[in-house]
Amino acid sequence: MAASPVCSFSKYSKESCGLSTRYRHETEYVPLFTCRKDIFFHLRALKVSPSGIQAEWHLILLRAGIFHQNTESMTICPRHRELLGTHWNASRPVRKCSHPLHGKSRSKPERGISMNFSAAIKLHWGVLVPVGSGNSKTFIFHLSNCGLARSKLPIPQFRKRL
Repeated sequence: MAASPVCSFSKYSKESCGLSTRYRHETEYVPLFTCRKDIFFHLRALKVSPSGIQAEWHLILLRAGIFHQNTESMTICPRHRELLGTHWNASRPVRKCSHPLHGKSRSKPERGISMNFSAAIKLHWGVLVPVGSGNSKTFIFHLSNCGLARSKLPIPQFRKRL
């Protein structure tokens, strides 16, 4: 029996590769850089600034926790594209802050976590908090207490595709 094909995101996700539940007509694994759905309204609904996020493929990388690496040869299956792209978190609204220090706190999120904050949390605590996850008022306070002021946040860089 032949093994099922896997995309580049299978090692970054708990979900296995496969077809999308929303877009059943999409059956092909595609190069990541061909993912170019409009993300503006998705990010706006999550109260995340789109600045610095170049396109759908970039958002998918950030949500998988891939901040710095060569991504030119990566492929993605329809299922991971749905789960990490514009339909991420669509089935469950954010009800609490996602900051690692808040634990079981029910602190109401005000906005979504930005690209830079997501990278800073992963760098400092080793925990991935995906772009768009809930972010409460005390989030900035916790970052400043551990020395991660806005000016010191890492900015994820990717090789630009020509």
